[in-house]
Amino acid sequence: MNLPAGFEESMRSLLGKESAAFIHAHRNKARTSVRLHPLKTQNELHLSTAVPWCSHGYYLDERPSFTLDPHFHAGHYYVQEASSMFLDYALKVLGIPKNASAIDLCAAPGGKSTLLASHLGQDGLLHCHETNPLRAQALQHNIIKWGYPNVCITRGNLTNLQLLPHRYDVIIADAPCSGEGMFRKESHAVEQWSPKLIDRCSAIQSHVLHIATQLCKSGGYVFYSTCTYNEKENEAVIRPYVNSGLLESVEVENPFDLVQSASSIKTYRFLPHRVEGEGFSFTALRRTSNELPGSMAGHAKASKYHQTDRKRKMGSGKDPKANAIRSFVPFPAELEPWLQSHAALSATMRDGEMVALPQRFVAQVSDIENCSRTIHAGIPIGHYKGKDFFPSQALCQSVCLSDHLPSISMNRECALRYLRCLPVENDQNAARGWNLAQYGKARMGWLKQTGCLLKNYYPIHYRITSF
Repeated sequence: MNLPAGFEESMRSLLGKESAAFIHAHRNKARTSVRLHPLKTQNELHLSTAVPWCSHGYYLDERPSFTLDPHFHAGHYYVQEASSMFLDYALKVLGIPKNASAIDLCAAPGGKSTLLASHLGQDGLLHCHETNPLRAQALQHNIIKWGYPNVCITRGNLTNLQLLPHRYDVIIADAPCSGEGMFRKESHAVEQWSPKLIDRCSAIQSHVLHIATQLCKSGGYVFYSTCTYNEKENEAVIRPYVNSGLLESVEVENPFDLVQSASSIKTYRFLPHRVEGEGFSFTALRRTSNELPGSMAGHAKASKYHQTDRKRKMGSGKDPKANAIRSFVPFPAELEPWLQSHAALSATMRDGEMVALPQRFVAQVSDIENCSRTIHAGIPIGHYKGKDFFPSQALCQSVCLSDHLPSISMNRECALRYLRCLPVENDQNAARGWNLAQYGKARMGWLKQTGCLLKNYYPIHYRITSF
């Protein structure tokens, strides 16, 4: 691999004598790693050694075809680069409670969001945000597969989030970057690298960190990370916030041979000649001040679209938050058999679909919906056509789904036919009506038995297209 000359020069400046070993490591093949779902425990992967800084992370000696694995489609694991799983270790070492409120500002495709969801369980609220509409769709798919009821997803301009009346205990700011740490895996990252790209990314990162600082509670944590090495996209972005007293750099215990910054900003670098992982830089920051200095206030205003949208909602003199809260009702009795526990859930209709949400998060989610375009919240249960109920794909993959629903067990060949949205052979033992399509313990989706027909209801936009 031919690395950019300017990049090699910057790494020699950063690493000194270590730079030769670092550059040589780029000749080695990157390892594949996965993070297992803590509740969906079955898989057929050939797991190798554990990722030392993540309780559910594992390396694979060979990369299988994940597309042809039903457990992958059912959310039993997430394919994630090992270094970025360090967030799991930081959450545990710093004692982040399971009932914390958290937001992931640059959440797609969902690696850190699903990791954070696993840490919180069903106790804390997780808000995932993504600016790019296409990436937001990928994020939504992965959140649905992970299956937790206490997650909402918004998309749009980050500045809209400044309108939120509440603050978060944990902010994840995995900022867009020049991608130096991905050179071994992505050739286009090498091709696009330039000092100008670093400058552009640095400006974006400063904006992301500004929003993160605004949204963080006093005493809360901002976890800032990039998949790049240079100081301009890491320490230099953070330094103004530390110097102003807004943020304090926090040390994270380091038994993993990571390179720790020598400056007062404690940035940890994952280098491929030291650890089994790709390039990654991570800094833990604690919010220390309630007020932004005048030089930092007003960094950006809410987008024109959202200001207009908010005025439209408020135009009648009605309180949109109060209206949103009133739209939630007790969970319908006729749908109780679909879930393990319904007592602590409220329900509402969104775009013709029934959505369930833990009652304790209704007010906060209503605030979020009032300030940013929400594309997912809670558990999408399903919709009615006349008197007939059609369960959603999200319900099938929810960790709250009842264990007592009818199901049809499939072998691998039949499961892959199902995931390709092809007709499935009728099962004489299938219950009339809705059945889960299962491969082992992997709940893939829904089938409906009507007369002699067994109809495949796997969403066509998720179907496997490769053979």
